[in-house]
Amino acid sequence: MRDKTDREINAMKENMQKLEKSIHDHGVQLQANSDQCKNEFATIRAETQSQLGNMANMFHDSLQKALAGHDKQMSSQFDEIKLLLSAKSTSSPVPKRAKQNARDNDDSSL
Repeated sequence: MRDKTDREINAMKENMQKLEKSIHDHGVQLQANSDQCKNEFATIRAETQSQLGNMANMFHDSLQKALAGHDKQMSSQFDEIKLLLSAKSTSSPVPKRAKQNARDNDDSSL
C-alpha cells in the first residue's frame, strides 16, 4: 500500500512540475507577445507621426504657394486699377471742361 501511495505522490509531483513548467512557459510567451506588441505600436506611432508631419509640411507649402499666387494676382489687379485711374484722371479733365462750358452756355441763354 505504501508503494502505491508513493507512486501516486510521485505521479502528482511530476504532474505539478509539468504544470509549473507549462505555466512558466505560458508566462514567458505572454511577456514576449507583450514586448512584440509594444514594439509594433511604437513603430506604428513613429510612422504615423512621420506621415502626419509630412502631410502638414506639404499642406504648409501648398498654402504658401497658393497665397503667393493670390498675392501676385491681387498686386497685378491693383496695378491695373492704378493704370486705369491714372489714365482716367489725365484724360478726364478735358471732357469735364467741355461739359462745364456747355452748362455755362445753357445758363447764359436763360
